[in-house]
Parts: sequence; C-alpha cells; structure tokens
Amino acid sequence: MPTPPTIHPLKAAASIQIGGEPFTAVLTGICGTSSKRQFLPGAAVPEILRVRLSTKAGKLWQGITIRFEVASGGGTLSNADQITDRLGAAALPRNAWVLGPAVGTQTVTATALVAGVEANPHLFRRVVAGELTGSIIRIVSGNGQSGPANSTLPLPLIVAVFAADGITPVAGANVTWQIIGGNTIIIPSDNQGQSGVSLQTGGTPSANSVVIARLDNGSSVSFIYSVTA
Repeated sequence: MPTPPTIHPLKAAASIQIGGEPFTAVLTGICGTSSKRQFLPGAAVPEILRVRLSTKAGKLWQGITIRFEVASGGGTLSNADQITDRLGAAALPRNAWVLGPAVGTQTVTATALVAGVEANPHLFRRVVAGELTGSIIRIVSGNGQSGPANSTLPLPLIVAVFAADGITPVAGANVTWQIIGGNTIIIPSDNQGQSGVSLQTGGTPSANSVVIARLDNGSSVSFIYSVTA
C-alpha cells in the first residue's frame, strides 16, 4: 500500500550564534536615515549613511557585509558593499549616493547579508525638489560695523539664502540690497547661497544707518552701521 501523505510542524530556523550563544540580531540606522534638507535632481548626498548590527542584548556583530542599494528615484551608489566594524557599524561614505531625476522621495536600503536579522533592510530617505526657491534670508557677516565718513566699511555685508526647509542653500536667488538714503542694487546668490556687497559710507556722521537685504518673497534682514566724523 502506498505511503499516505502527512503534514508536520514547521522546523524552527536555526539560531544565529555569536561567541557560541544564540541571539536575535537587529539592524538599526544610526546616522543619515532622513534629512530635513531638500535636494535637486543629480545632487550628491553629503551625509554619511550608517547602520549598526547588534543583538537585542547589545552585543555588536563584526565582519558582516551590509549592502546599500537604490530602492527608488533612479540614483546611483558607489562603495555599495560595506563590512561591519568592531562596533557593529557599516557606513556608505559622503557623496556616495547621487540622487536620480525623480522629484519626491528617493530611497536607499541597507541590507545585512545574513539570515535572521530584524528590521532588515533599513531604509534611508531624501526629498528631491524640482526647483529650489529662496525663502529664508539670514545675515552671515558685516552687521554692527562702524567707519569714518566717506570710507569703505572693513567687512563686506553678506547674507545667506535658504529654501523653505531653512537648511538648503539656494543659488541664483535675487537679493535686493537697499541702503536707506542711498542706492539699490540686486546681487543674486552664488553657488553657496550667499550674496554680498561692500559699503561706502556717506559724508554725514550717523549712529544708526540701515542697509536692507530683501528676497523676492518679501523676507528681509537689516544691517545696522554707524558713521563717525
């Protein structure tokens, strides 16, 4: 008579061991998981992306390959395979992730190439905008100076322009510089998001003269300077 079919309980997966002791491993993101900063398509991500492989009891797992892979957005990676160090950490270097053309959230995964790891893979996210607009302006240097009449102040007046996130520098934003009682000029922000002017004082001594730097959206900052006789 043929042997009838039978069913059996599933066999438990073999325990992972480190130092002869079974444990449950967890992959945790410890640096660069997300950022409030916005990026343009094709930009390199300047932050380090780092994960740590450890047990729930806190033991660290060295010598395991962590593979970083683009999950969405069409970007590229270099140095994608990293080995966990004595602290159980592995990292994708700065600028190794070059963002793709897709606008919105782009992602990279970090996967421990070993079985039985919880929270594996770990997901890193960056937001890509189609265009960055200057929304926030801040003084970098040059405020509160003093100089003789008909002279150039020692330091230039410099501002920095940022996107709405307050972190990402914006190049090419129009900064309108207006000296109260004097002229007005427009100096676009450079690749670092900065705009600056030098100031020639007038011939009249003054304790609180003002220069205003303004963005197209109306955001502005004021520089105060004094003119001595």
